[in-house]
Amino acid sequence: MSYGATVAGVQVRVAIEINKSACATHSANHPSARVINGDVGDIQQINFGTRDAPVVLFGGPPCQGFSTSNQRTRNKQNCASITVAFSSDF
Repeated sequence: MSYGATVAGVQVRVAIEINKSACATHSANHPSARVINGDVGDIQQINFGTRDAPVVLFGGPPCQGFSTSNQRTRNKQNCASITVAFSSDF
């Protein structure tokens, strides 16, 4: 998703990712971006620095909660719930 944003002209400045391997991949693909390794639900505030252009906030839902292959453990408490909670708070 961040690659597509970059191709569209968006400067990716910050990423939040809970998976350490995904953080390393994001850092390799976007060396000038700040990568926060943590749970998006624990983030209270992010300083974007000076705003010389509009801020675009985008994010992808955790795949596990939406995967059709996750029939055994899928429930209302899965990680897809954070997507709904985060978007409604913003």
